[in-house]
Amino acid sequence: MTLAPTAWFVCFWRDDRRHWWDWVLAPGFRHCALVGHQDSRGWVYINWHMGMLTCEPIEAKDVDWLWTRCFADGGAVLRMPIGSGGEDRPWFVWSCVGACAAVLGVGGDCWTPNGLYRRLVRLAGCRSLDA
Repeated sequence: MTLAPTAWFVCFWRDDRRHWWDWVLAPGFRHCALVGHQDSRGWVYINWHMGMLTCEPIEAKDVDWLWTRCFADGGAVLRMPIGSGGEDRPWFVWSCVGACAAVLGVGGDCWTPNGLYRRLVRLAGCRSLDA
C-alpha cells in the first residue's frame, strides 16, 4: 500500500485493556494511532498494538467512530499537516508512540502517548479537533 495522505490525524484514547504499565500513563492518553486522509482514496489507519503494526484502509464511518471514542474517553485528536515534524526518527518501533512518531517524523524525546501529545501541540500547524 502506498501512503499519500494530505493530513495526519493523531488519535489518543484510553485503552480498555489492562496492562502493567497503565499506572505511568495519563488518563485518556493510554494509546495512540494515526488516521491519514488521502483525498479521493479515502482514509488509512495505522496502529501499533501488542507488537503488531497494522496499516489498512478504513471507511469514513469508522473514522467518526474512532474520534467519538477518543473524545468520550477524555483523549484528543490532533490534525498534523504533512511534513510538520521534519525530523528523522529511527524505524525501530516498540510502542504505539514510536510508530506514530516515526511516521510523523518527530524526534525521540517522547515515550508516552501524553508525551507525544505535548510534543505535537508545540509544532507549527498542529491543531486540536473539538469534540
